[in-house]
Amino acid sequence: MQVPLVDYPTLLELSFHHPFFGSFEILGFYRRHLNSQSLLKNIEISNKVEKIAFYFLEKYKHIIGNEKYKLLKNRMLISWKGKIANSYFISGKIYLINFDKKLANKMFTFGLKVKGWSKLIMIVKFKCFVGLLFSVFNIKIESLIKKIKREKYINYGN
Repeated sequence: MQVPLVDYPTLLELSFHHPFFGSFEILGFYRRHLNSQSLLKNIEISNKVEKIAFYFLEKYKHIIGNEKYKLLKNRMLISWKGKIANSYFISGKIYLINFDKKLANKMFTFGLKVKGWSKLIMIVKFKCFVGLLFSVFNIKIESLIKKIKREKYINYGN
């Protein structure tokens, strides 16, 4: 499986051998621009990462145990639906910024059609709805982007 990500499968593999801990401290940052591959291929990358995550879940099902496996799988399904919906939103946002309203509308509409009612999915659906309004009613998004700084807008929602 070719995925433009190297660390994710490695981290999944390591997580079965060593504990990982979260931190509320910001340890680093990355910058995105309109032509970055992670933005342009966001939906494709999200779909491939999802396959990797579920592959590892299945691979280690015998270690996790059946009950915990079912719980994790259900949580992952909900989480990935939100991630895919957000990928549609990000793609729609990029198309809208680049004045491609037809593709922006298509992406926002796909985001609205993602099934589920979790809090994350509903937030993303709302963002897609707002994006669709901007696109359909020809609201000039450029001045809004300038007001809240272009880079900040690009990273919003990730």
